Amino acid sequence: EGGEPVNERGRYRDGVRVADTVLLHPHTDIAHRYWRSILQKDDLAIDATCGNGHDTLELVTILSRAGGGRVLACDIQETAITSAKERLQTQLEGLMEVTSRQ
Repeated sequence: EGGEPVNERGRYRDGVRVADTVLLHPHTDIAHRYWRSILQKDDLAIDATCGNGHDTLELVTILSRAGGGRVLACDIQETAITSAKERLQTQLEGLMEVTSRQ
């Protein structure tokens, strides 16, 4: 498919790993760098517009590397919740439990 390998963390463009110093999408790259600089163990991060779950996955990864925490992801669109949950379950299979509440 040329996408990101399942369960392998990192940033990819056209299936090739890209260094963290390369800005792929400036607005999200800057947000991700900011989150990495402030999130700490046991923090709660809220993704209020989770969409397809890309940022939610990044928040989970950051908190996991910090020693653990919680991520609350929500969206007004049910299809977005479903998509984000599927992304998290695929990427985190066997690593973390993904739960949802309505």
